[in-house]
Amino acid sequence: MTVTVGIDPTSNFSANMAIPVQNVVSIFNGLNSTNGNVSFGNIPAGDIDFESVLLHEMGHSLSLAHCNFATESGQTGAKMNYTKSVNGANGTADFTPGPDGVIGPEDDLRGDDLSFNYFKIANNNPFTLAGTIDQTKYSGELAD
Repeated sequence: MTVTVGIDPTSNFSANMAIPVQNVVSIFNGLNSTNGNVSFGNIPAGDIDFESVLLHEMGHSLSLAHCNFATESGQTGAKMNYTKSVNGANGTADFTPGPDGVIGPEDDLRGDDLSFNYFKIANNNPFTLAGTIDQTKYSGELAD
């Protein structure tokens, strides 16, 4: 897929956008999964990091969706943070964080919901990548 990316030269801060746009284009052109691009602490609360936002939004232009329920799901509050899924046979999304009370870990109780996302079978840790990325290492099945 080819996506044309440009900066309006008359827009505010257009000169500041050049390097972040080049970085984001390079990430997508590389077609490599990465987990080394997450950083906390350098952006003051309430501020926006242009490069991170552009990376996120360009992902949408390339047909990538949110991995959680996010805002477009109609869910509210903490329910938006659960893994995006299709309602199972009970016809409803199940939201129970499991024994630890934390949304996201492997102990979440999602009932019969069908996950839209693959997870690493060995440890369900999205921040480690398996050497081989195929159905023997990743699954979307609740039984796994």
